[in-house]
Amino acid sequence: MISVDDVLLGVGLLIACYTDLNRQKIPNALTFSLIILGIASHWVRGDFLLPLIGVAAAFALHFVLWMLQVERGGDAKLMMGVGAFYGWSGMLAASVWTLVLLFPVGLTVLAIKGRLGNFFETLRFAWRKALGYPVEPPAEKTMMPFAPVLACAVLAARLLPWPASLWS
Repeated sequence: MISVDDVLLGVGLLIACYTDLNRQKIPNALTFSLIILGIASHWVRGDFLLPLIGVAAAFALHFVLWMLQVERGGDAKLMMGVGAFYGWSGMLAASVWTLVLLFPVGLTVLAIKGRLGNFFETLRFAWRKALGYPVEPPAEKTMMPFAPVLACAVLAARLLPWPASLWS
């Protein structure tokens, strides 16, 4: 059954997809609104801890990914919004699905945008640098749009029992 939380977060994720694909940015106004809405939604029902633990867990996990430059700041804050709506378990399931879907969805989006060649050049640079070869960085760094991947991951986490069944 679709809940109010599903609708609110779904609309937020659609807006995030649009802005991420068109501007390569997920606005703070959107991410912080989702965090506040998720917390408020649970507080109205008398559930005070679930959204706070979800936001804290998302921050702990995705701040590290931001520090490692795997994600951008808006991506991490968007995942904190997921934690606010679905708690730590739902956020963790969405994070696992994000890892599973990152390459197929991300590569498809990059191919549609005509940026796939630059992505492979960035991978080649990272590989050669890791092996110790002297290399020049690519002219333009390519980051995959995170919001479409996350939207698909949240949908998968809500519809499928895996991986949440591993820790339930």
